[in-house]
Amino acid sequence: MFVIPMFHVLFWWKKPLVELGFRSGDIKTGLKFMLVMIIVLVIPFAFGGSCDQIVRTEYPMAKELISNHKFIPGYELFYVICYYIAWEFYFRGYLLFGLKDRYGTMEAILIQTISSCLIHIDKPFAEILGSIPVGIILGFVALKTRSFWYVFIVHATLGVLVDLFIIYYQN
Repeated sequence: MFVIPMFHVLFWWKKPLVELGFRSGDIKTGLKFMLVMIIVLVIPFAFGGSCDQIVRTEYPMAKELISNHKFIPGYELFYVICYYIAWEFYFRGYLLFGLKDRYGTMEAILIQTISSCLIHIDKPFAEILGSIPVGIILGFVALKTRSFWYVFIVHATLGVLVDLFIIYYQN
């Protein structure tokens, strides 16, 4: 989700990565969005999700973390860098920014949202359902800020907090 799209952008489209959200963009709007989303939605949803037995069956993906806490920092860092950056670059960078000029803003948002939702199909139902409105919101924010980094931080924070709440508070 990262290397092939990045090479496609650089060598086929011949576009600089900043055109696909690899920039700080509108910092003021991005920071406000992150703060509000993390406080209002991410923390409550992460904690609530960690109480759901179906979510607890799915996360953390490395079940060893539940009993062996010494691997948590390395695992979560690897997870954020290798999974969430690739995810956000692919969906909010490559698809959203890559399709916006050709198909239009709303169409690009819907394409990246539907694609992201389909990838969630094997996840808990609440996560599948939540991926639709969240995908739309994240798409709008990425376009508004001209960066996928703010939505990356929100998404990664959600994932890490779900893991941590399950590991430390639900076991």
